[in-house]
Amino acid sequence: MSFTKMDPPPLVCGIDQGTSNTKVCVFDSNTGEVLASSSIETKRIEPNEGWTEMDPLYVLETVVNGIEIVAQQLKDKNISIKQVKCLGITNQMLTFLSWSKKTGKPFYNAIEWCDIRVRDDNERELDKLPGRNKDHFRKTTGLPLSSLFWYTKIPWVLTNVPGVKEAIEEGTCYIGTINTWILWNLTGGLDGGVYCTDVTNGQITGLFNLETCTWDPELCSYFKIPHHVFAEVKSTSEIYGYVKNGAFAGVPISGMIGDQMAGTVGQLCFKEGQSKCTYGTAGCLNINTGAKGAVEGCGQLMRWLRDNLQIVQSVNEIETLAASVDSTHDCFFVPAFGGLLSPYWEDDARGTIVGMTSYTRREHICRAALESTCFMVKDMITGVEVDTGFPISELLVDGGMTVNNLLLQIQANFINKPVIRSSITESTSFGAALMAGAAKGVDIFPISADKMKLDVTFSIPSTTFTSSMADNEQSDIDDDKLQSKQNVLALGLWVAVSIVLDVKRNCSWICLSEFGRAEILTHDDSSTEQSDIDDDKLQSKHNVLALGLWVTVSIVLDVKRNCSWICLSEFSRAEILTHDDSSTEQSDIDDDKLQSKQNVLALGLWVTVSIVLDVKRNRSWICLSEFSRAEILAQLNMSFTKMDPPPLVCGIDQGTSNTKVCVFDSDTGEVLASSSIETKRIEPKEGWTEMDPLCVLETVVNGIEIVAQQLEDKNISIKQVKCLGITNQMLTFLSWSRKTGKPFYNAIEWCDIRVRDDNERELDKLPGRNKDHFRKTTGLPLSSLFWYTKIPWVLTNVPGVKEAIEECTCYIGTVNTWILWNLTGGLDGGVYCTDITNGQITGLFNLETCTWDPELCSYFKIPHHVFAEVKSTSEIYGYVKNGALAGVPISGMIGDQMAGTVGQLCFKAGQSKCTYGTAGCLNINTGAKVVYSTCGMMTSPLFQLSKSAPVVYTLWGAVEGCGQLMRWLRDNLQIVQSLNEIEILAASVDSTHDCFFVPAFGGLLSPYWEDDARGTIVGMTSYTRREHICRAALESTCFMVKDMITGVEVDTGFPISELLVDGGMTVNNLLLQLQANFINEPVIRSSITEATSFGAALMAGAAKGVDIFPISADKMKLDVTFSIPSTTFTSSMADNERQRLFKRWDKAIEKAKHWVSD
Repeated sequence: MSFTKMDPPPLVCGIDQGTSNTKVCVFDSNTGEVLASSSIETKRIEPNEGWTEMDPLYVLETVVNGIEIVAQQLKDKNISIKQVKCLGITNQMLTFLSWSKKTGKPFYNAIEWCDIRVRDDNERELDKLPGRNKDHFRKTTGLPLSSLFWYTKIPWVLTNVPGVKEAIEEGTCYIGTINTWILWNLTGGLDGGVYCTDVTNGQITGLFNLETCTWDPELCSYFKIPHHVFAEVKSTSEIYGYVKNGAFAGVPISGMIGDQMAGTVGQLCFKEGQSKCTYGTAGCLNINTGAKGAVEGCGQLMRWLRDNLQIVQSVNEIETLAASVDSTHDCFFVPAFGGLLSPYWEDDARGTIVGMTSYTRREHICRAALESTCFMVKDMITGVEVDTGFPISELLVDGGMTVNNLLLQIQANFINKPVIRSSITESTSFGAALMAGAAKGVDIFPISADKMKLDVTFSIPSTTFTSSMADNEQSDIDDDKLQSKQNVLALGLWVAVSIVLDVKRNCSWICLSEFGRAEILTHDDSSTEQSDIDDDKLQSKHNVLALGLWVTVSIVLDVKRNCSWICLSEFSRAEILTHDDSSTEQSDIDDDKLQSKQNVLALGLWVTVSIVLDVKRNRSWICLSEFSRAEILAQLNMSFTKMDPPPLVCGIDQGTSNTKVCVFDSDTGEVLASSSIETKRIEPKEGWTEMDPLCVLETVVNGIEIVAQQLEDKNISIKQVKCLGITNQMLTFLSWSRKTGKPFYNAIEWCDIRVRDDNERELDKLPGRNKDHFRKTTGLPLSSLFWYTKIPWVLTNVPGVKEAIEECTCYIGTVNTWILWNLTGGLDGGVYCTDITNGQITGLFNLETCTWDPELCSYFKIPHHVFAEVKSTSEIYGYVKNGALAGVPISGMIGDQMAGTVGQLCFKAGQSKCTYGTAGCLNINTGAKVVYSTCGMMTSPLFQLSKSAPVVYTLWGAVEGCGQLMRWLRDNLQIVQSLNEIEILAASVDSTHDCFFVPAFGGLLSPYWEDDARGTIVGMTSYTRREHICRAALESTCFMVKDMITGVEVDTGFPISELLVDGGMTVNNLLLQLQANFINEPVIRSSITEATSFGAALMAGAAKGVDIFPISADKMKLDVTFSIPSTTFTSSMADNERQRLFKRWDKAIEKAKHWVSD
């Protein structure tokens, strides 16, 4: 090319003071190119929940410093500062402050647009209006009544900010939006600063008359606001004053415009019907006619995911995670942290996540967050099209989040129209600069004859996204669902680049490392044909810019937080001393002191101790370091004799998360040896949860070998183990071949929901869709939890099962049956039976006859003869065939929740316990009485102490959540790195601040029984952090247990005066304190941490032929007494607060229900 020297073009400057940062940009007025720019982050202040403020002096500092930065950048490029001919200001609308015209100092922080402190005041104002009509003032203002606007915020300032009322009376108070504050200061402040605003910032306050374009005195009078204090209203393009000091001294400030209007102008939307959407801190849609809508979410939500929930370490990571999954799998995020804005206008809405399952991971949450913005923008577009009559044929977009390609593709999918991203990344600043350059006396940009638009043409490269979603998928997004489904996005990776201006095409190309500067050529019209750079290649390079400049980056990983683990010391047999009844009276050690020593263990302060068995009192005393062994013995003055070693009893607890094997001392209940081996969950599809039966069996066999070795290491003979009991996760089942011994398929877990639709179809067949249709026979409701529809699924979908049933070579049973069959020999004479607790819970069992019900099985087309023989919970079923315990009788089988109840020694009618394990389960002993629930609980056998003994029953319920939810927070959402961290985070906040978590990942169990419910988090605000989510997760279990207790008390007539608790989660003190608060009764944690295994061992030891534990004469209980240290938690919550929370919880439950139903 040959170049001629031209006069330098005038430059225009735009200041964009936003919620997140302050940007200052200098543009070439001929090309729109950014020649210099700065961006300084602003700091949000949150003194109370829902309050969001900014320091006005700091905001002003970011403006002044930004101007100096761009001035230096121009100087570094040898561009004269004198080329800057004007300056425009755009700002976050509605954010306002009050300041003194005498001192120039603010009376208070700037109150941000998203602040919700006056929500209740706004509700009171609504109450005064006929029909609570939000649109009562719309004909005057163009706006609804909302806490977003100034109606109630200004009165709050007048009432609560010292000095404001007095200054107004003196005529020395200014109240204005951020643009007014910046203008006043840049033009001199106390030294002649100009006090005015523009029509866009004036109108959006809600105190402005759209017809007269001035403050409305009647409106201001109605809300008791002195309107004379507000700034003079001017146009968006005129010279208001001149910069007083600094690099731009003397430059006219000639443009002021609200940020969303500035973005529309910056996208050159001068024609009627043109529309643009900004994806910044919030999402805002504008169409040229004045119709505008705003939604929360967007960048604000992305930062919330990073800073509050902490599921990502950078905003960039959100798009990567969201793109790694094909959809949200019907998880939806409504980011109504401060209420819902356009087009919903619900001040009392709060952030909600719905539709979660155990399959939901942080990747789905990130994608749901992105989608939320797109859903809300779709709703706004629908409203705009209805109001204006302009069909939006394409959507121009801008804002920081538009570097996120996935966001824009999703938006195109949802609206089914092209989404066009301009290469002008700073369209908001550009819009302010355009207004400034068009002002009379500046005259850089020509105005059309009708003064309705600027006659400017910039060729702005763009990238277009078109829908790739099928119409039927879009049709699923109807208006009703859109009201409750809403989502968001992520940012790209910014790097320094060289930019080459292509004069012929009038666009700029990016010079990345893979395209060196020399490879990007420009030509004038006289140049040769450009065959070496065809349009396809240029388009490809052009798209690199539009896509956000993706490069290889270094990532700094957040190293896993260090956790403290408690080391438990083994208690060797040699340290346990015994004595007989001939010892002297122990008057010098009273019960109170001994009780205090005993509590040290119960509180979880595990240390190396010696244990002294006191036969007289029938309890064990702990010998701590401060009470040495010699002192204890001296005080007790005991004489010791050697006794025969007690028989040992073994309990296997095969659970959802792990398999535990424990060996107990039958005299004391002490655990002498234990193993815990984690089991692996298989999730082949969403909602499917399975286990490998061979791996489960391996954990049992390995666990037995481990405890045998531990006994040997302690010089305890394995021959002391006299019996073995099995307890298991109920309802988890499998099918296997009696010919090969191999499973036909994985074990299907109790929480698996693959047959939800089948269950719904079965419900449709019943009169009134009555879930309790079979309850009088089974004691259970109809639910996909039970076998009604799961067995038919296996018969239909698992190859070989039907044929094996026809050949009578198929076994189908729960996990206990599988373990028993294998331990007793498997193919070599293995015993095939189950117990009444595991049989009944299948839902195919008759409570009266205590056998499989042939009519029920026939109704569901299930061959009942394939099931195992049903026996009592305490009898010798067979003997271990191989391994360390070969020859030991297996003489106890009982479902895990019933085993936990027995292990807590709940043998009396009316006694209750709650297990907090993978799930939460409440049981109450109802004695020989069968109580059929009317409140959503289940009726089951609790135990039967022999074939001839009466059955003892329980009324019980189960809820999802508990340990399963804690692991979901760690593994799926990844807001913690260890389970221990959850209690620490939850305890660091005083409450959830009305955030509630309903962990209905597979539906709601007792007492609700809603298969189509899904996991839901409600009540979130911008103040909500991961600490609140963790506390809400803990509280969810406590709320559901409270609901079960209410049902049990109604059904049984037994008032629960105290609650015994066990399970892995009971080490969490905060959980138990919350539970005591919610039920307002003592919660008692036993020091027996393995109550479930202990219950299985008790059943085994009570069997006829084993006879370790004596049975009462009526065969209704065991005559055993163990002195079990415990810790008691009592309520510390006021009753009115308890009742308030229950009402909120009930609302949360309703939100979670019926989610899957169409």
